[in-house]
Amino acid sequence: MDEATRLMEGLIRQRDRYLEVAALAERQRSLLEAGDLAGLMKLIETKRAKLEEVEAVKRETAGLMERWPELRAAAAPEVVRRVEQVVDETRALLEKILKTEEEDRRRFESGRDERAAEIRNLRQRKKLRDAYGQKGEGGPGVIDDKK
Repeated sequence: MDEATRLMEGLIRQRDRYLEVAALAERQRSLLEAGDLAGLMKLIETKRAKLEEVEAVKRETAGLMERWPELRAAAAPEVVRRVEQVVDETRALLEKILKTEEEDRRRFESGRDERAAEIRNLRQRKKLRDAYGQKGEGGPGVIDDKK
């Protein structure tokens, strides 16, 4: 197998791993929305392993990528087209993954900020109750007119 074809196959393997990462990123959103932290942690670990596989393929093909201009000149036209196609597909996948991750990060931070505001509100109400001697239901200073 010639070097251009080896590069093409490596790029296809890399793209395929990114496809798996993109699918995991989509599943991540539903886990975030459901508040499934255990599932989310498991998914993140799987995603990390897929990204390590991508890095391994990148290391394997690094020398070929550097030599692509030279390899391209000698490669069959269908191999050149396929390499360019796979590179474009990979670029689009990376953009999709980054967009999904950014949206999820914003959602997570927004939810975290909302939870923090709720906690601050609860603490403020507790301080007000404590200040007026209403430390618990039915405690001093509370008239229970339900009875």
